[in-house]
Amino acid sequence: MVDKNVRDEDRDVVMGLVDFMWSQAAQEALARHHWRVSDSRVMGTHSDKFQAVELPFTVEFLGGWEHATSQIIEKTWRQVQREIS
Repeated sequence: MVDKNVRDEDRDVVMGLVDFMWSQAAQEALARHHWRVSDSRVMGTHSDKFQAVELPFTVEFLGGWEHATSQIIEKTWRQVQREIS
């Protein structure tokens, strides 16, 4: 949740959604629709739907969010824009 995007009067509803998305029920529903989930128990019961990721990584591996945003996301976006122009 990005605090500046949530009005005080909406905070409880937003937090309810966030809490639900981490619940086993939501993780199960997402996995049934072919989304990778963070709950390892749920992921284990749906492992036949997902190819193994041999070299998983986090954004820290890419140099952190600041570097990843400027050098990977924005740079790639600019390249795509040039190619379609």
